Parts: sequence; C-alpha cells; structure tokens
Amino acid sequence: MEKIIQEFYDEVDFDAVKSCNTSKKSSCVDCHSDSYFETTEIDYSCLNKRKLYVVRYLPVHTHEILSALNLIPADSVNELLSKKKLNVACLGGGPGTDNLAFNKWLYYKRLFSKRNVSVVRVLRVDRCKEWDAISKRINFKFFPDDIKLKRKKNNHDVIKHTLDVNKKDKANLVIISYLISELDKADLPKFVDNLKIISADKAKIVINDRNEAAVKTKIRKLFELLDSDFISQVNTEHCGFSYEDEIYKKSSPKVYARSINYVGNI
Repeated sequence: MEKIIQEFYDEVDFDAVKSCNTSKKSSCVDCHSDSYFETTEIDYSCLNKRKLYVVRYLPVHTHEILSALNLIPADSVNELLSKKKLNVACLGGGPGTDNLAFNKWLYYKRLFSKRNVSVVRVLRVDRCKEWDAISKRINFKFFPDDIKLKRKKNNHDVIKHTLDVNKKDKANLVIISYLISELDKADLPKFVDNLKIISADKAKIVINDRNEAAVKTKIRKLFELLDSDFISQVNTEHCGFSYEDEIYKKSSPKVYARSINYVGNI
C-alpha cells in the first residue's frame, strides 16, 4: 500500500488549482473534499482529482470494504471458496478499491487452507471511463499468485443500461461500495433488476456506504426489493495505514472509517 500511495502522491499537482478553469476553491484538496457535499453530480473528469482520490481514500476505503467482506458468515465463505471458479462483480468500482479489498480478503481466507478455488473472474462495472487507466494500476495488487485471474470491465451505467453476462459468468459475490448513496430511491427497482441479471442463484451481496439515515433507508429498500434478510455493522476503526508526514499534511487523507456494512443475498 505504501508504494501505491507514494506513486500517486508524486503524480498529484497540488498547485493545479491556480490555473484551473473549473474550480473556485483555494486548493485541490478543498475542491476534492467539497465535491462530496455539494448537490451537483460528482465529476471525475479531472485527472488530478482522480489521483488525489487514490492518495486520500484508497487505504481507508479498502479497509471499509474488507471489513464488509469479513461480515460474510463462515458457512457462506466456505461455500464461495469451495467453487473452482468464483465469479465476482464490483459495481461502481472507481479506482479499484473494491478489487483491492477483495484481493486481500481472498488472500487472508486462504492463509491456512488453499480451498478449491483456482480461477476468479472479476467483472468491474463503472460508468466513468476515466477510472480505467488508474484501476489497472490497482486491481491486481495483493491478488494470490496461485489463482488464475480473469477480468472484464464494463462502462455501463447501472441505472440507464441493462447489464448482461453469460450464464456461466454470473456473479457469486457482488461488491458495492459508495454507489447506493449516489442513486435516487426511484432508481432502485432498475438497479435491483440489474443485480438479478448478473447474479447467480444464492449470490452474496456486500455493501459499504455512508452511515447516514437517508442512505440506510435506500439500502433497506434494496434488500426489501431483493426479498433478502441482511446483517449489518457500523465501521469506525482506524484504517490501519500510516501515512508519511508530508503526504498526510498535504493531502489531508481520511484515516478513520465512517461507513456502514451490509451482507445479504440476491
């Protein structure tokens, strides 16, 4: 993780705001932070913003999603890892945070037993094509080298488009992080339809998102539409990653988790 953060930090131009024609903020960090609290749609067209996102959020969001994956009951973990081919879907993947968390989860779950899984197929769905180049630098990190990895990316919008996968590639595990908070409640039925299309029978769904009342209401509605029970937990721990002093001072990263995790069925 240290190498990833250092590489992206070295590529961030913290003075870019001085010549920016879009932002009216006093710094790139302010521009980046405030975009998540304004009513306008979040825009990731700025390369500098995307790299700063990795520096500020990759460690803590990886920690949050890993905590959500660890909420999967033991019998379900055994069922997932007993498959020779495990199909995973990451929706709204951004820079690849959910991929990275899954890679770590898979590594830890196989520490004492290699299990049956020998092939993992990951479908990454994110409407923002601009994330593609960055995600390629993150998605493969920490993945077990004795398992064959197959990846497919899809830049469809989970609300505007109908997703489709081959029957043999339907997801056994779906990971969704900081996506439902960006959806309107009226869009949930379409989203659930897409979940059902891409998922295998008895697939597990893992959600990490903002611990806010409005977001929790939408997530509960999603599980209602799926006709699924769920378990949940609030995550407030430190992410476990220590930034270099210079990086911490200049980028003001988020280091404590502030999310809620859910696990249910599709």
